[in-house]
Amino acid sequence: MLEPSAQAPADAGPDPVVGAGIALLGILVMGISGAADAHYAFDVGVLTAVVGAGTFVVSVALSAMKQRKAEEAQTAERAPSKAPEADV
Repeated sequence: MLEPSAQAPADAGPDPVVGAGIALLGILVMGISGAADAHYAFDVGVLTAVVGAGTFVVSVALSAMKQRKAEEAQTAERAPSKAPEADV
């Protein structure tokens, strides 16, 4: 079991490197199977590359959303919160 300090924080976003790696694997499969005239294997490579690219885009979007939320929370903590005074 990992020490608590070694674990990823709960608010950390997904790692986009996973999606990039899957896409790169798909491109590699496409190249090898295309050179070997293996059309079905090429199609599997295309599917793998598309899934990897989609995973990458979703990971980047989720990370950006979490980063924006954290920045907004940090800005709200720094700024004094004053309720607007009503003129009577």
